[in-house]
Amino acid sequence: MIWKFSDRKQSLRRYKFLVKGYRTMNSDFAMGQSDYTYQVKSGFSLILYRLKTGFLFLMISLLYVSCVQWPVASALLETQEKNSNENSLIVGLLATGNPSSPTPGIPTSTPTANCSTTGGCYIYYSSPTSGAMGGITGADAICQASYSVFTPAPVGSASDYKALIMDEAGGRNLTTNWVLRPNLQYYSYHTGALISTSDAAGELSLPLVSSLESGPGGFAAYTGINTTGATWIPKAGTTCNSWASTATSAIRGEAGISNDPTGFVDTNGSYTCDSNLRLYCVRQ
Repeated sequence: MIWKFSDRKQSLRRYKFLVKGYRTMNSDFAMGQSDYTYQVKSGFSLILYRLKTGFLFLMISLLYVSCVQWPVASALLETQEKNSNENSLIVGLLATGNPSSPTPGIPTSTPTANCSTTGGCYIYYSSPTSGAMGGITGADAICQASYSVFTPAPVGSASDYKALIMDEAGGRNLTTNWVLRPNLQYYSYHTGALISTSDAAGELSLPLVSSLESGPGGFAAYTGINTTGATWIPKAGTTCNSWASTATSAIRGEAGISNDPTGFVDTNGSYTCDSNLRLYCVRQ
């Protein structure tokens, strides 16, 4: 914060900041080249400036630190002059209210909204698709287009849903653009039942509490996820070239089975990328 004081008589020379009863605050003072303008950088919110002529000058500003006002403090700014026995005084007073009280006009932080606070975290399955989805963005678009198929409509809006897949291009994994939030309960749109609770890493706890859908046999859904290690990672060679290929032999896509409690995400089995499978679509 910069305070400017005009002193045509050049009565201001050097300054010393003394803070009483609180803490030392760094200040920076500089004299301009014309009109003897002084710049005073300080953290104080109320400045009373009195030249030796007796002129009073009042400037008020507000200081906030992390949206909380500071405790009351006072400071004395003294000018020193070698050839004068008069001192000009600038008194700074930091005027505050109750730190625990909200301040009008100052925004307060609010918790980040997520599916658990806006209607619930749900998963549904998409319309069938091959492994050539157009990458992560294309997979999300398939999930969002599938939203309108269901009656009644799933909770939230179509744009809330993203595909539960990983790719090998870095577009989606546990640390990038991931779709499961840590430590939340996820429910099936199709049955209304709890499927699983995510852990601190954002992985579904397996085996599932219940299946995504109650039909016999279940269905396969592309995921590209390897769940066999310490953490979930993209499964090498089984993401259909990061969901851009319809190859029928060497390049394949890892899938989960909708009613398999342990193989919901990773059955340790893959499909050729021209296979029409589903996607799991997760509300954000």
